[in-house]
Amino acid sequence: MYKKILLWIDGSEDAHKAVTKVMNFYKVWNSQIVAFHSIKHHKVTPAVSIYGSVPVDIQAYGMLHDEYSKLGKQILDSTKQNFEEVGVPIETRLIEDLKPERYAIEAAEDEEFDLIVLGSKGHHSKLKMLLGTVAAYKVNNAKCDVLIIR
Repeated sequence: MYKKILLWIDGSEDAHKAVTKVMNFYKVWNSQIVAFHSIKHHKVTPAVSIYGSVPVDIQAYGMLHDEYSKLGKQILDSTKQNFEEVGVPIETRLIEDLKPERYAIEAAEDEEFDLIVLGSKGHHSKLKMLLGTVAAYKVNNAKCDVLIIR
């Protein structure tokens, strides 16, 4: 039924549940699976006060970027290893320039994914009602099916 699945992972418990679900989908549909992690939502922006933006050391931004990239690579490597251990092929992508919700929508359209899978809650933000803000955005904007795992 689903030939191409896009899986968003962030290292959270719900993302791990999504990984397990997608592994089972592969066994049924032999789907192509692409997992991605975006570091864009982690980035800190300068504080803004009534006096304007507060200057922030650019070196600190570089260090944060490097740490988030390192963590993202670890999450992707761990996910890839989990898939390989059960014989499920997977492609992984570290996204540095787009927020996860924007990347998922654009990739789904550009690469014709049939299904986007993600956990309902993650490390990226606080809950927005019952779903995370990323999940809510994807449900409302995706042109393909979206499966949210709790």
